[in-house]
Amino acid sequence: MNCKKSILAYISLFFIIYTDWVWRFLEGFISTGIPYHYIVFFFKVALISCFILELMSLKINSSAFLISSSAFVLFFLLFFVIIINIDVFGYTRNGDYINGFAYNWNTVISMAAYFCVGFYIAGTYSGDDFRRYLSCCYFTMTFLVLLYSNFNTLSLDYSSLINTSFSHYTYLADLYCVLSFFFISKVFADSKFFYLGFLLILTLVTLILLNSRSAIVIFIISFYLLLVIDSKVSNIKKCALIISPFIFFLILPLFVEFLSSNFEINNRLLNLFTLNFSDRSFDNREAFLEFGLIDIQNNWFLGNFGGQLEGPGDNEGVRWGTYIHNGLSFWRQFGLIAFLIIVVLICKSLSLALKARNNTLLLLVLYTILCYLISRSYMNYYLFISIGFAAGIVSERSENNVC
Repeated sequence: MNCKKSILAYISLFFIIYTDWVWRFLEGFISTGIPYHYIVFFFKVALISCFILELMSLKINSSAFLISSSAFVLFFLLFFVIIINIDVFGYTRNGDYINGFAYNWNTVISMAAYFCVGFYIAGTYSGDDFRRYLSCCYFTMTFLVLLYSNFNTLSLDYSSLINTSFSHYTYLADLYCVLSFFFISKVFADSKFFYLGFLLILTLVTLILLNSRSAIVIFIISFYLLLVIDSKVSNIKKCALIISPFIFFLILPLFVEFLSSNFEINNRLLNLFTLNFSDRSFDNREAFLEFGLIDIQNNWFLGNFGGQLEGPGDNEGVRWGTYIHNGLSFWRQFGLIAFLIIVVLICKSLSLALKARNNTLLLLVLYTILCYLISRSYMNYYLFISIGFAAGIVSERSENNVC
């Protein structure tokens, strides 16, 4: 990895992931007055520009070029769709009446930016200096969550919020998971199992406090699958891992009783531990999916951009945010071609992860797949970091072979 790429990796991690995460978190609790949105956007555009120049110069190998060019074809396709639908208007959760371009343009830009972040981090993350850099980011983010949490309710201290419209918990939890994978996978590779156990417990506690049920479940499943797949894990340990879910379900009732007796736990989290997902949020998503599937059936090739604005909505009304909350949202909003491109990119990334035996990439891809299968839509742009990381791994391996 040359010096330019290394610098871009450090800058992109700090300004696009860390800074954005920290300020989004803090804006709920303190008034900073800092226009960090514009700062982060500037670095997103700068990073994309640097990557496009590198892509056009043909300085990356054919496999990485194919993944990268396919990804940017997807980004341009999505951008084209939102431009031609600029006259489609709808309400946001905050009550603003805006068009499809205003609602979606930042998402597409961010998809490309996070792809580039993954690409540049791929060649740097294994170094000791970058690992220390990652650990500082990870522990700072963890400290902030612990600092602004109410441990009696096992959640953030919502009574301290100054911004009552604070609703970033999904973004905060998912991006925290993604960053933790870069850090935890290296500890796993070094076989520091006590330290690994500490990090896993700390990460799970932090995710519980962030109150994202999907992030907690998908994080656990992703790491569990890694342990089962990894060839370095002995057969005895793998058998223990296979048995462990059954033991978990046996002790779960006792754990739930302990939580109920000792904490003023919120219903969302209690439903997770009792494996009861039937609440208003879950029921709404089921309704969004049902209506979205009808849209896909009726508009199977071109999709129906903004089709959710024609649907039943939820308790907050018909709005842009009532899209399908899984990967089928790509198909519904942008058409079959866009959906097939994202499927191919994810499958290619998974194939590369298994072939390269790269645990970091495998964790990222597993998390992305499970997110798009279960509960995340096209709006969760940060998941593109896994595809960019796959392209970066391929590019880096080729450079090393040439050297």
